[in-house]
Amino acid sequence: MPHADEADEFLMSRYQAGDEGAFLALYERHKTNVFRFIYRRLNGHQSRAEELTQDVFKAIIVGRAAWQPRSTFKSYLYSIAYNRCVSETTRGEYSETKNDQVRNELVRSEKAASTSPERIFEQRQMAEIVRAALAEIPTEYRDPLILREYHGLEYQEIADALGLPVGTVKSRLARARGRLGVLLAPLLNIPTPLR
Repeated sequence: MPHADEADEFLMSRYQAGDEGAFLALYERHKTNVFRFIYRRLNGHQSRAEELTQDVFKAIIVGRAAWQPRSTFKSYLYSIAYNRCVSETTRGEYSETKNDQVRNELVRSEKAASTSPERIFEQRQMAEIVRAALAEIPTEYRDPLILREYHGLEYQEIADALGLPVGTVKSRLARARGRLGVLLAPLLNIPTPLR
């Protein structure tokens, strides 16, 4: 029986050897974050994000014999998710943000630091402002930022997942953060440096 503290790569190796419980542990460990990544990438299309999340894990099942631990399991997982999103978004159906669904997802996933109604309201407002600003950033910059800040991937893992050199990941993160700062500054009444 897999344990919660076992490394993903070890669990994947066990799954390759026939341990179905190891796959279930990987699925339980990563399903929510993969869904959130896809959901954000598809601008709040919940039902399609759920379907693609299942497709990602089906791809792991189908490709389990071919998996090689050249990079972390997390970067392998997110590369599958990213590629599914790229294929999906080439259809052009996901350019409009579904504000109500995005807002509802943010409210459900939010973990309030305080239980006071004022604090919860402020946090929800801030989450909505950040979400709207993120939607304005081009996906080539937004994807690395989401993987880094929301999912905790390291630079190399992001590079592996997106098929980019590490230097490009760092550059895109810097551009995304800069653009996010420019977008958020007027909304938060923060002065921006003159350029």
